[in-house]
Amino acid sequence: MVKQTPKKRTNKPKVKAAARKQPVVAASLGAYLRMLADPCGSALVRAPYTGTDSGYLIRTRSTFAPSAGTSTGSTNSYMIQWTPAGAATNGFVYRSFGATSYATLSQSDFLTSGAVAKARPVASCLKWVPTGPVTSRQGVVGMLYSTGSVVTSGATCAGTLNDMLNTCNVLASNGSVPHEVKWLPTIADEVYTNPSVSVATEVSGGTVAIVLSGVDSTSGVPNGYIEATTIYEWVPAANQGGAPSVAPASPYTVKDAISKIGDLGQFLFGDSQSAVGGALQRAAGHMVTTMLTGATYMVGRRGAMLSL
Repeated sequence: MVKQTPKKRTNKPKVKAAARKQPVVAASLGAYLRMLADPCGSALVRAPYTGTDSGYLIRTRSTFAPSAGTSTGSTNSYMIQWTPAGAATNGFVYRSFGATSYATLSQSDFLTSGAVAKARPVASCLKWVPTGPVTSRQGVVGMLYSTGSVVTSGATCAGTLNDMLNTCNVLASNGSVPHEVKWLPTIADEVYTNPSVSVATEVSGGTVAIVLSGVDSTSGVPNGYIEATTIYEWVPAANQGGAPSVAPASPYTVKDAISKIGDLGQFLFGDSQSAVGGALQRAAGHMVTTMLTGATYMVGRRGAMLSL
């Protein structure tokens, strides 16, 4: 009888296919976070919204020169709120202190040209850009982010300038820092709306706002302008001859992405790129843990099978 040498068995880890896809997921998540952090210059990528519908991506930019407030103690003071889900009809709500009610800034751009059937925001930011001489700058700039509208168009102006400043998350001397607040989406922002149709005030959509208090001016007009940059996902109207597309569902959600941001304050009001770097490190650590867990699971499973 010939003695056979048993074959050497190795418990070489096998990584699941799902685990092998994790680096791809991390890259996609990183691109999305970079777009949220830099709507003005980042690459345009699809947001991880629920469902399989998708559209084309476009970057829009709007600028406004604020008017001067006239009430006592509120000269050259102004508030503007931007809710991207409200689009052109009810997105910009402003108050010049001394006015009796909040008003809407109407827009006329590509979204309202008739070429768009529906749209939804995927990234946005709002900034105040001072233009007066550096040596003459004065006043305070407040910035805030909210998961819903803070003020409503047409409503009677309530609260003083100080009340509005107290609603802000960040206050800084005019021109001392970049006055820019980034936007984050809510569930309401995942819903497509027709930007050409007047909609009710969006109370649930992600909202950003800037409050100006006593900034320097020339001939009664504040020295500077407000700029809003927004990336929209849009679907062409039927008369445009463009077919809507269907895309695979994202392997992660908006909640997954935002949960990787450790310091939301820094992301929204400060050095958002550094915050993204930290988020990507946390995401990478999660991916490695997932891969090792998958490998360990496969080793244990194979060992159990061999013991039968």
